[in-house]
Amino acid sequence: MKFLRTAPYLMILILGITFTSCKNDKKENTDATEMDQKAEDEAAMEAQRQEEMKETARSNSIASKAMASNDLDTLVTALKAAGLDSMMMDEGEYTVFAPTDNGFSKLKKGQLDELLNPENKEMLTGVLQYHVVQGKVTAEDLAKGIKENGGKYDIETVNGETLTAMMDGNQIVIKDGTNFKAHILQGNIEASNGIVHKIDKVLMVKG
Repeated sequence: MKFLRTAPYLMILILGITFTSCKNDKKENTDATEMDQKAEDEAAMEAQRQEEMKETARSNSIASKAMASNDLDTLVTALKAAGLDSMMMDEGEYTVFAPTDNGFSKLKKGQLDELLNPENKEMLTGVLQYHVVQGKVTAEDLAKGIKENGGKYDIETVNGETLTAMMDGNQIVIKDGTNFKAHILQGNIEASNGIVHKIDKVLMVKG
């Protein structure tokens, strides 16, 4: 009889423990779900932030700077023809000696058309890469290199060729493989992936 009297209380106790346990399990599951959702939200926000940073960098890249300039249209056309426009928009650090439209006009008659011919894409790529140096080289770096190296400062381009920087009065000039010299018209144009120096001639590798 005593058992019968205590049985209801035991049942209530068991149900209470079971309910509390279920409640705790539910709370733990809810907490875990909320933590997972928070982690997913944070990951999504970080991915969006990274994409926004990349987009900002692309909009300030060497290629974008050239496209926005009013005297580098021919260079942009050449970069696109060679498929190098994306390279000049990607992450990295480059120095570009950028011939102006007037600089391209100084090429021999028919030479630009020859370079832009799709059949000569490899040759065009080589010419353009001859204007690109790995790393960031400012006008001040060039002047310092010239001074510290007896008046001539050799720079290796991304295609393994050499350009030589020197002074012409107060101006920095870049001598190519054919001994032609290009003057820097406007230097230190900052970009997200390097720096641009506008020059007044197209540089050519020695044939």
